[in-house]
Amino acid sequence: MIKLGKKKGYRLIGANRLGFNFIFLRNDEGVDVFPEVGITHVLKDLSALEREVDPAVFTFPFVSEA
Repeated sequence: MIKLGKKKGYRLIGANRLGFNFIFLRNDEGVDVFPEVGITHVLKDLSALEREVDPAVFTFPFVSEA
């Protein structure tokens, strides 16, 4: 999703509390208010990490660090 968002001109700015709805914003909107964050930053702040995340997930070609 992050790679597709970047390709389409969007950046990751957050996610819902459970970590399954990522929030993207166009690159030309709200840059000073909503900075881009990386996937690990989003997941570490969520209860999603209370359950185990397989490290192999980060090796998939469609998952990238932002």
